[in-house]
Amino acid sequence: ADGSVIIWGFDRYFFALKAEQTGDVVWARRFSYTTNGSFRFIKELPNGDLLAGINMDTAGAAIGHMDAEGNFLWLKSYFRPRGMITDALIENDGSLIITGFTDSLAAPGFLTLLPPDYWPKLFVMKLSGEGEVLWCKGYDISPYRWYTRPGTRIERHHDGNYILLGNIGDLNYPFGYRPQLMKIDLNGDTLWTRSAGLEGHVYDIINMTVCSDGGIMYNGQSLSNSPDMFIFKTDSLGYLPCHNQWHATTTVDLFPT
Repeated sequence: ADGSVIIWGFDRYFFALKAEQTGDVVWARRFSYTTNGSFRFIKELPNGDLLAGINMDTAGAAIGHMDAEGNFLWLKSYFRPRGMITDALIENDGSLIITGFTDSLAAPGFLTLLPPDYWPKLFVMKLSGEGEVLWCKGYDISPYRWYTRPGTRIERHHDGNYILLGNIGDLNYPFGYRPQLMKIDLNGDTLWTRSAGLEGHVYDIINMTVCSDGGIMYNGQSLSNSPDMFIFKTDSLGYLPCHNQWHATTTVDLFPT
């Protein structure tokens, strides 16, 4: 809010720094970790403190509350040991909506078969401002599996409910298949689910935004004979003018450890 900037690193570069509008560094932190850990996001809280999403390969999906100087006030992790956090919303009452996956893999080869017991669920979890779990819902898309590498995106829709974007994965291999768009209510229950894609193409999502007319725009990379970029714009109900698909989605209550 004061015009300063927070910069962080991920994919093995576990650091954060804050710079003033002039570019002068206010503080910088580098975190020592024996294996792989990194920030996924850092967001500003209403009082100027910071909310950090962290992935660590032995401690799962972690949320940290930092003060404005980058010092941790508390740090809690969920879905150990291989959970993965990818996005968060900060509610007006100070509670947190976080999303990610209950399981992840450490960069398997593109044509390496997925382990038969690897079946991550996409999760959405509501936390108190102190990180206590208020509710947690999981989403399963059997017989497909979620493709966890692109992560998930969550935004608030105009009616106060949430729009969630994930990536359906291949049946057997660690690469993308189709985008999956979902609208969920304030308790995490699905209001609708949508998917889209042209046969013979696979899709990896990148980002999403909710437009002023209530439609949802998301982009990514499409792979057929060669890679292409795509941008999709849906109506307010998540439909595209062509190539709409459907994948069964099951909602389950989760109890993270």
